Amino acid sequence: AFEKLSRMAGPSAAARLLEKNPNTPPSKLLARVSMADPPAHRAKPQARDHRQHKHPQRAAHAGASSSSRSASASSSQHHTSRGARQDCEPDHESGEALSEQAITERCTTLKERGNAYFKQSKWEAAADTYAQGAALAFKLVPLDYNSATADGKLVPLASLASVLYSNGANALDKLGRRHEALQCCHCALRLKADNSKAAVRGAQCATALGLFSDSLALYRAAAAQGFPDLEAEVARAERMSEDMRKAAELLAQDNGTRAKVLLSDAYAAAPTSLGVLELLVKAHLLCKEFEEARTLVK
Repeated sequence: AFEKLSRMAGPSAAARLLEKNPNTPPSKLLARVSMADPPAHRAKPQARDHRQHKHPQRAAHAGASSSSRSASASSSQHHTSRGARQDCEPDHESGEALSEQAITERCTTLKERGNAYFKQSKWEAAADTYAQGAALAFKLVPLDYNSATADGKLVPLASLASVLYSNGANALDKLGRRHEALQCCHCALRLKADNSKAAVRGAQCATALGLFSDSLALYRAAAAQGFPDLEAEVARAERMSEDMRKAAELLAQDNGTRAKVLLSDAYAAAPTSLGVLELLVKAHLLCKEFEEARTLVK
């Protein structure tokens, strides 16, 4: 139901609907959208037929444009409304056979267009454009493609798709959609294991989400690939990952005072992380600091 809602209303609109109606099942939201905004191909069929009859060439051009927009929207949904595995799915709707050179040229054009949107601070447009390019690349790149075992096959196109995912992650991070950004970074690294920029961006997103173990692994991967000046970030991720582990142990022993001290850095780095907030609320409750705990719960 959520996928249908995303196709009908768009991924961003679908996410906003779910945020505004957290207790309403996606199937009911889908019914509301269907009743309020019926599909375009059902609206005014006689008027469209009349235009096609009167101006056949213009009608054919309009139909082609509509089909192109539909394919573009479909490809962008792979990037924004599914998990990491589904984010890497190709668009099978077009059925158009394209050469590797043609797909590479189109992906390059989309990457440059996305870069232009990003420079203009048009984060949503940039993310969607990068997603279209990545989905197009997967017309040739296998779903299980892994740069470590590819033996040189499709490396240029896979590398380009990796850059598209990495750039898309940057745009999504600007929009505050860090879970999706982190998924895109993992896709980028699977396509090109030495994409150190994707590793660093993924580590930054993981830190903001309070996933300090993931952040540590990604920072270490980037450092191993030669990304400079990461010693401080690696040390910080190590410390916060260890602090989270120790805080959980202390809370199990009803030691809220010490746990609060250990969680201070993690809370500063990820103030909206549910994992960090949950531990911090428990610490305040153990210290009988009910107002502080109530504030964090809110």
